[in-house]
Amino acid sequence: MSSLLDKKIYIKENKKNKYGFLVLFIFFIWLFWPNNNGFIKLSYYADNFVYSILKITHITKVPEYIHYRNNAVYLAKMYPKKPAPALKAMDRAIAAVPADLADTQLSNLYRESAVLKLYYNDKSGALTDFLSAKVLKDTDYLSMAVLLADESRYDEADSKCNELLAKNNNIISGHICQAYVYEKSGDIESAKQIYDSLVESRPNSEIVYIERASFKKRIDDQKGAEEDFNTAQKHSLYSNGNHTSIMDRCINIKELPLSFT
Repeated sequence: MSSLLDKKIYIKENKKNKYGFLVLFIFFIWLFWPNNNGFIKLSYYADNFVYSILKITHITKVPEYIHYRNNAVYLAKMYPKKPAPALKAMDRAIAAVPADLADTQLSNLYRESAVLKLYYNDKSGALTDFLSAKVLKDTDYLSMAVLLADESRYDEADSKCNELLAKNNNIISGHICQAYVYEKSGDIESAKQIYDSLVESRPNSEIVYIERASFKKRIDDQKGAEEDFNTAQKHSLYSNGNHTSIMDRCINIKELPLSFT
């Protein structure tokens, strides 16, 4: 009798084990499924759950605006082709900044919101947010200048280039910034002179050849672009021929550069 009872218990427990393994198997499929971003989603849900518990118990040390800002980063990584959730979270972060921290924190959130919008190819929205930020990083000046030049706001664009050069007159991005403003305004010859001057002053620089090649490609000088791309490859031990210009990287963001705080 006891052996029969033991057998029934074993069968019941064995079924539970099977269900357990099945649930675990499905969970791992969800976690590792290509392009599902399972780890990011799991982290997002866990972070929000913990934040909710700590908020209820009044022991959370994470400011609300930081929580929403991190949510924006999570959502952007989870849904790289769906801007609405991430942008909504960033808007909530900006709205949640306390008045006494506005000067220090709002500026950074606006510039991060601009980067987020560039990631989603919202150039007009990105420019609006950049203009709302009081403090910028060096890379932001080039992004702003390009966005302004694309809207034919050449004087404002040129001022951003000058601000970048004022920080460091030798910085390559400052000079290609000015060249781009000339290019967009129709003064191709002045733009060409800047690129030629960069190559002359830095004849062994892979970067300047890439930038001039990109410029030549934009003005439909395909032969000249190919020559400069080939020269860039000769000056780099690690080059694979897949060159991306500084100008392109500052606007066409492929991977979100924002991390969690």
